[in-house]
Amino acid sequence: MSPLAATAAVGILAITASCVACDRTVDRPVDHPVPSRLAPGRDGTRNLSRALSRTENLVDPARPDGHDRPMPSTTGRLTTPDGVHLAYRDHTPPPTLPASGRTLLLLHGLAGHMGEWDDLLPALVADGHRVVMYDARGHGASTRTPADMTRAACVRDAVTVIRELVPESGKLTLVGQSLGGHTAFLAAAEHPALLHSLILIEAGPGAPDPALPAHIAAWLDSWPTPFDSPASATAFFGHEAWSRNLEQRSDGWYPRVDRRTTLAAVAEPAVTSYHSAWAATTCPTLVVRGANGTMAEADATAMPAARAPGTTTRLAVVEDAGHDVHLDKPDRLHATMAEFLNSLGSEAS
Repeated sequence: MSPLAATAAVGILAITASCVACDRTVDRPVDHPVPSRLAPGRDGTRNLSRALSRTENLVDPARPDGHDRPMPSTTGRLTTPDGVHLAYRDHTPPPTLPASGRTLLLLHGLAGHMGEWDDLLPALVADGHRVVMYDARGHGASTRTPADMTRAACVRDAVTVIRELVPESGKLTLVGQSLGGHTAFLAAAEHPALLHSLILIEAGPGAPDPALPAHIAAWLDSWPTPFDSPASATAFFGHEAWSRNLEQRSDGWYPRVDRRTTLAAVAEPAVTSYHSAWAATTCPTLVVRGANGTMAEADATAMPAARAPGTTTRLAVVEDAGHDVHLDKPDRLHATMAEFLNSLGSEAS
């Protein structure tokens, strides 16, 4: 990340709004006809996603013997009750691996996209987990400029994905980084029966910050767009994943980010306290900070005591990682996540 972008991000992310990353597909409206043979689901969502999905085998680059191991992957779109299209990917372990029976739903941060989890993905699948990820509304290949960017809308999106893709969610873990982690614990507070555990990466209730939108605006305006190539975007942002969120136009490459929509996403957190929502969560939770990240140590340390007595809240720090722990140190993050998930066993939420 450039020094200017990093400086802006520091002011942003005490309350979990946050960094950028990327994917490869181009945002487009869903105008494919839905086959008439598909009966409508609860809100039409399940059947639309099936009609537009495709299945492919991705290669696991982390296999130690250097040979390819396919990771079955389904991609598609869900349509939310308010008409927003959510692009998603659904990865399952290959048949040669024992399945853990656990599903991980990964939620990216502000101005990010689901592809930023790709460095972490092979290790999670190798552990036998099913891994589902999606582009949040206003991000990546999902609807770029939805009318509603409230926290409640983002929680409804997570619930839609869970109910449509993970209907048997007894061992579902929500994993969220930054603003995605904020969405995750709000969903856990409102819908405790839908999930088993939480992993929050550089995310927590924090505190309101009225200057947040101005910090985000300065951060976005610091980007030297258009970039002349994806490589120049990588050089500016500091990680290749960020350059995968570009679209090519006639005069160069632009991040798939709408300024007004991004600012709308942080308008509510700038003036709202979420401590009561965090206190209402009951599931086992792991809170991960980057040692060089933007989440204050004091904020993380205060989180366990804010919950009901007996509620499991574990804290971890990943050394040599900044706010984007999943990009900076994916191997160390995986080890931290695996230790937490293995410790849960068959524990019920």
